[in-house]
Amino acid sequence: MGRKKRAVSSSGIYHVISRGNGKQYIFHDDQDYSVFKNYLSSALNLSEMCILSYCLMGNHLHLLVHTEDIGELSGVMHYSLGRYAGYYNVKYERVGSLFASRFKSIPVVCGAYFFCVVKYIHNNPVKDGLVGKMEDYRWSSYGEILGGRAKTLVNSRALMAYYGDVATRQRESFAYHHHAPSLIPDELIEDYPLTEVEQVKVFGGAYDLKALSRAKSMGPDERDKVILDLKYDAKLSNKAIERLTGISVVIIKRVCLKFARNI
Repeated sequence: MGRKKRAVSSSGIYHVISRGNGKQYIFHDDQDYSVFKNYLSSALNLSEMCILSYCLMGNHLHLLVHTEDIGELSGVMHYSLGRYAGYYNVKYERVGSLFASRFKSIPVVCGAYFFCVVKYIHNNPVKDGLVGKMEDYRWSSYGEILGGRAKTLVNSRALMAYYGDVATRQRESFAYHHHAPSLIPDELIEDYPLTEVEQVKVFGGAYDLKALSRAKSMGPDERDKVILDLKYDAKLSNKAIERLTGISVVIIKRVCLKFARNI
């Protein structure tokens, strides 16, 4: 069976994730981080793709990119990951695959979901306890955008355009979206990412996200209506419904089965 084709984003924006094989570390020192950034920068210089945000962690990396050509994304990543793996294997005297399978590329199409993904990427070092503030981490684009560090990968002008038209308001909006409470659980960004249709349905104004988070404590009739609306109107997966509402997949399946029997 051949590999599943990558989903093509209608917006041209993708959340790219690559992890070390067996969750092993892929970066050990400053040189490793710098070498990878140099390989990625070289590949970008030969393409039309741009980096909107990034974060390099010890055993994985996140990129938010824009490209009109999914093949271009594959080319840039294969070059960068391949060259870096060669460097790493020589430096650390090892053989075999450095990265786990192929990289993920998750389409990002909805504005509100876009803001959640950017925050998720920049907040990774804080979540893992590496730093106390996003701007303190050296190997992400947050410091390049707001902290005054030299810009080496990120196209901050392209990124900030999503946060408004006026420079001062862009910075305010950027800071607000990074420090406001998250609209959705982190799992819906990486572990169980929302599809394009799900992003539009969830963030398109049809649902009150705060109300959805209270669905677990609703009475059975009201709770079941929420489940059925999300399942058959929004067409969300069971996992997505579970993450948004806190209602277990077992209950979601039971409600849907009961509904199907009564049709």
